[in-house]
Amino acid sequence: MSERAFLIASKVEAFVRDVVIPYEKDPRVAVHGHGPPEDLVQEMREKARAASVLTPHILADGRHLTQRETAAVLTKSGLSPLGPLACNTQAPDEGTDRARSRARAAGDDAAGRSYARAGIGSGAVRRRRQGRR
Repeated sequence: MSERAFLIASKVEAFVRDVVIPYEKDPRVAVHGHGPPEDLVQEMREKARAASVLTPHILADGRHLTQRETAAVLTKSGLSPLGPLACNTQAPDEGTDRARSRARAAGDDAAGRSYARAGIGSGAVRRRRQGRR
């Protein structure tokens, strides 16, 4: 693992252990339905933003970690079922962000936005650039 991935993963792990895991006992998590309520997710994300671990697999300059680095970081966010929601590393957002970034890096800002809206992955971006559907 690279030094930058190790540092980011360590920061994410500390955040999940110290801030997110206590939320598992929050009574709002126990409500019925699909996942925790939006107010709880936003509360955790505000704390993640303050701790600089919101979307940690995308660097401040818009570049992405490598696949191996991303795996190391996302593993740490998954130490709690709420960790990926708090850090914004849950699927499908991670793949969507990567597809958008690759399309924009190829000089196709409009495609990056449309692929992101449609939730289409990087394989579709590559085929589209090659003129195939």
